[in-house]
Amino acid sequence: MRAACVSDGVSAAILLCISSGLALHEGLPHDLGETEFWHWLGGPCTACFTCIITIVPKYIGMSSYSCSFIVGEQLFGLLVDAAGLFLVTRPASPRRIAGIAIAALGAILHNESTRDRKTKFIDVELTPPASA
Repeated sequence: MRAACVSDGVSAAILLCISSGLALHEGLPHDLGETEFWHWLGGPCTACFTCIITIVPKYIGMSSYSCSFIVGEQLFGLLVDAAGLFLVTRPASPRRIAGIAIAALGAILHNESTRDRKTKFIDVELTPPASA
């Protein structure tokens, strides 16, 4: 969890430096209040994703998390393509729906197969050894 926080902190610091440099060079943006609501979703979505990727694998395992995550990406991509939210509109064909259903079934089977085993958590405290 610390690594994710450090990574996001470094990313935020870099973006703050770049944004400050652009603001000094090109001036402050004047229409921030007039932007679409979805322009502001990046920060909260990143915070949620960071929490999810650091908490959920601890309970279901990284392999099960990866299977579930990929199915979620495929399903969301299918919905976005079908709605035409980006440049291309692709219908949700029976083959695409079947492919996602197969992937979802695989994720469910994978999660169920690992549920029966007892999970052992390894919690390592990274502290320097005491000096003698």
